[in-house]
Amino acid sequence: EDLETKITHRAALQPLILETVDTLPSSYQRWLISDYPAEWFRPIAERLDLFSCFQEERIVFTSSCRLTRLVPDIFYHIVHRSNQSIKDCMIIDSVTPRAIQAVRHGLSSTIFVDAKRLKRDFSLRKMLA
Repeated sequence: EDLETKITHRAALQPLILETVDTLPSSYQRWLISDYPAEWFRPIAERLDLFSCFQEERIVFTSSCRLTRLVPDIFYHIVHRSNQSIKDCMIIDSVTPRAIQAVRHGLSSTIFVDAKRLKRDFSLRKMLA
């Protein structure tokens, strides 16, 4: 209970990340993969205004996915849940080894460092209108 309180009160976003994701055209589906349990996530999401950027039905909780292995199973799970082809999906991840594994499994990915670099990556991929 103490750990939950500390995490839900201290969880933070990188500066300008939501604004950067909001630069994507509305034709792109935005999904969020959360390693937090769903009951921990809601107060975090409300405090950080995550629901302004991600629809609740497009939030995937790894704890409830029943995956044998998180990596690479989460990649295939999110592609299936989004009902898109793998070539039309991209993972944004701050964990470099996981982003590399995504590419090895056929999923485009980018390593998140900061909002400025992410926006530049969106531009290079011609994702911005």
